[in-house]
Amino acid sequence: KMNVYGHAQETPLQSPVSITMAQGNADLKCHFKDFSGNFDNTVIHWYQQKENKASVRMIYFSSGWTVVADEGFQRHRYMIQTISRQKLCTLTIRNLILDDAATYYCAYWD
Repeated sequence: KMNVYGHAQETPLQSPVSITMAQGNADLKCHFKDFSGNFDNTVIHWYQQKENKASVRMIYFSSGWTVVADEGFQRHRYMIQTISRQKLCTLTIRNLILDDAATYYCAYWD
């Protein structure tokens, strides 16, 4: 939940996903159920938080299907998909490794 301009925003709904083996892919879904703006023009950010560490932004998605990975994150391992009519954003992490063990958050701001 990001609050940049001092106005309240709804908290995106995230379904907890627990993966105990480092193999295959993981789909992390984020549902902006109360979102009322133009979903296609919304920048969506994903953050990774490891135990006892601050959260760091890993990747963000903006209109025009632009996906940008931050330093330290390998762009080819991540895929972001949105379904506008469902106000849904899915982050796929490919080829899971032990280093992916973390809590993941999605966020947006106007």
